[in-house]
Amino acid sequence: MRVAFAIENHLGHRALMSNMRTALAGRPDLDPVWIPIDAHGNGILDKTPILKNKHALVLAVSARRALRLAEASGPLDVAFLHTQRMAHLLVGWMRRVPTFLSVDSTPAMLKQYYVDSSEASSRAQQGKPSAYSSLRDAVHRRTYRVACGVVCMSELVRDAVVGTYGVPRERTLVLWPGVDVTRWCPPSERRPGAKVRLLFVGGEFERKGGLELLRWTRETSRTNWELDVVTEAKVEASNGVRVHSGFTPNDPRLIDLVQQADLFVLPTRADMSPWVISEAKAAGKPVLSTSVGALPEMVRHGIDGWLIPPRDHAALQSRLDQIVDEASSLPQFGERARHDAEQRFNAARNSEALLDFMNRFRSTRQA
Repeated sequence: MRVAFAIENHLGHRALMSNMRTALAGRPDLDPVWIPIDAHGNGILDKTPILKNKHALVLAVSARRALRLAEASGPLDVAFLHTQRMAHLLVGWMRRVPTFLSVDSTPAMLKQYYVDSSEASSRAQQGKPSAYSSLRDAVHRRTYRVACGVVCMSELVRDAVVGTYGVPRERTLVLWPGVDVTRWCPPSERRPGAKVRLLFVGGEFERKGGLELLRWTRETSRTNWELDVVTEAKVEASNGVRVHSGFTPNDPRLIDLVQQADLFVLPTRADMSPWVISEAKAAGKPVLSTSVGALPEMVRHGIDGWLIPPRDHAALQSRLDQIVDEASSLPQFGERARHDAEQRFNAARNSEALLDFMNRFRSTRQA
């Protein structure tokens, strides 16, 4: 089966392609064609002012061109498109080539995401006229209608795809962000240390709650902790805080940092289903995060981690202080995190489920 995997080439989507390529490598029944789609476009689209920042249109044009080039070297049996934004100009092509869409959010979720995110709150709060919303939803319904199936990165997204856009539930599949659990795994041995090691990973430092975490480091009365911060933002190291940058998806240095941590902390203000949660849990680390997006599905409060309200510094400080005081319980939470990751966030298992889903529905389309 010759399958085109067209995946957005930015943010956590890069991790999706990397993990899928590893999971599907060497299969004799599969001839994958990997197509990273640049979110910023290329050629004339980059130089046309009216199209600046029109990512959905840029993605759609780039994807259509890339898929046609892939077809020129041989017929495609199936296509997998992540995300649905690149599919809106491919409806005619999708009627000919069985296509599955992969969805990590919906327009309504993205609007709330921008409201919650300080970097773009003013843009979202301006809102859109109802006519625009109606047209946008109609475009999505048309795109979903010709897809063979929709892969959703959370139950939250599946409920929206089914309820808002009319996709039959049986044509949907929930696959949480999957990682290579043979690489992201608990360490064979831990380096000895007297302090509780905390880890934060987030490229967009403010949106991911990095400022709130640094505030805790300055205000807490606890001293038996140390914090590693992984980010591309300009953050200065301070007493007890180490800063790291320049990591790539599945970077061995990052894996080592996660393995040596006691707790993964992500007090994010706005998120969907971040890959770093899957990675931390696969490495056997409990997670402290916030109840935004699909995080209540990814982190089981009181079982393998804890959830607090976003932007609630008092809740963050109280919970972190308690965790540092009761650090002896962290390994039990970590064991449960690892077990859950092996079941739900396992890229090999998820890729197998994806291929089964494709084989089951690729000969049919929605009415």
